[in-house]
Amino acid sequence: MTDLNEDRQQVKATDPHLNTYPETVTFTGVGHASLKTIHIIAIALVALGFVFAALSPGGYIILGIFILIAAGYDIVFIRKSEKPVRLTLHLRVDPVQATMEEKLIGEIVSGSIETNMENPNELGYRPAPKKGLLVWTFDSESDARIAAKRLLEYLPRDAINN
Repeated sequence: MTDLNEDRQQVKATDPHLNTYPETVTFTGVGHASLKTIHIIAIALVALGFVFAALSPGGYIILGIFILIAAGYDIVFIRKSEKPVRLTLHLRVDPVQATMEEKLIGEIVSGSIETNMENPNELGYRPAPKKGLLVWTFDSESDARIAAKRLLEYLPRDAINN
């Protein structure tokens, strides 16, 4: 953790224009939980269905039922896997860094920014051209404007919606 803080201090000293921005802005985004255990359980259900299919006369019907149960189980938990998370953008480093609870998630080095959102507190971020638009909801309209201004220094505007 000290390396991250040392890097931030070093960038502050080398680029005085970054001092015009606040140290951090916080926003709410959508996080996706890991579904690895859910998929393993679904595969185990299908494997159990294969065992029943091999041992019983109407096995293919039972196998179909197990596959439907596993698919339903997967779909339910995929929908429940999205949850709101609080993230912090560190604006005085180049490139901007994102953290969650003081753990570095990564640097925002590519993608595009969408500023034409319905809510003025929101900012859109598309990590790659064929990826979906992620909506970041800031605490205030001024925080969203400041983050957009900083990110637009090196990221392009989103061309898909414009």
